[in-house]
Amino acid sequence: MIKFAFVFLLITFLICPIIGTAGASTSITVQAGDWIEYNVTTTGNPTPIHNITWARLDVKVVMGSKINTDTQTRLGNGTLWLEPNTTFNVATGVVGEGAIIPTNLTVGDVYFSVYEGNITVTGTQTLMVAGAERTVLAGEAANTSFMWDKETGVMVKATTTLEDCMVFSEVAATNLWQPRTPDSKIVYAFIAAAIVALIAVVLVGVFLRYPHKKNN
Repeated sequence: MIKFAFVFLLITFLICPIIGTAGASTSITVQAGDWIEYNVTTTGNPTPIHNITWARLDVKVVMGSKINTDTQTRLGNGTLWLEPNTTFNVATGVVGEGAIIPTNLTVGDVYFSVYEGNITVTGTQTLMVAGAERTVLAGEAANTSFMWDKETGVMVKATTTLEDCMVFSEVAATNLWQPRTPDSKIVYAFIAAAIVALIAVVLVGVFLRYPHKKNN
C-alpha cells in the first residue's frame, strides 16, 4: 500500500508540470461576435492565390481552446474567397497562418503552429492599431514576422516572405477595441483658443482699418 501511494505521488509529480505547460498555451479572450479586418499588400510576382488585398475573420463560437470562424479573403482579381466554419485550436497549434495565439504568452516563449512551425516571442511594444494604442507581442517564425495584440491574441501585423513575393498584412478595423477619441477637455481648449485667436484677428483688422487719430 505504501509502495502504491509512493508510485502514485511520483506519477502525479511528473505529470502535473506537463499538464501545466500544455494548459499555459490555451488562454483565449475572443468571443462570439468579434471580428477583425485586414488590409493586405503584396510585392514581387505573386501567384493569384498569394495576391491578396483584404481579409476578414468573424468569430462564431468559442468552446475551450477552439474558435469557430468564418473567414473571407479578397484576391487582386476581385475574387472573394469564402471559408465558412474554419476552426482554430490554440491548444494544438491549428491557428492558420498565425491568426491568433494564446494570450498568456510572454517574451522568450516558443509556440508551435501547425502551419508556421515554431514561433518565438521576441519582444513587446506599444503601437497604434486600428485607432487605439495597444500592447503587442512580436514573434518570429521561419518565413514570417508577426505582431499580435497581447490582450486578445489576434494578429495585428505580419510580413511573410515567399518564393515569389512578400505579403504585408495589417489590421484595418475591428470591434475588439474602440478607436481612441480625443479628450473632451483638450477639444474644448482648442475651441477656446481658436475663438480667442479669431477675436484677436478681428480686433487687429479693425484697428488697422480705422487707426486712432492723435489730437493736435
